[in-house]
Amino acid sequence: MVRLVQGAVMITTGHADASHRRFFVDTASGRLEVLGTRFAVR
Repeated sequence: MVRLVQGAVMITTGHADASHRRFFVDTASGRLEVLGTRFAVR
């Protein structure tokens, strides 16, 4: 899990079996579950 307090982040991850390695980003607006291997959050 990543907690974004302010600003933006660009993350690139490797492919993983989603049932074993779920990835979340928490922001002031809510929680995102990452479904891809490259994404940006602002």
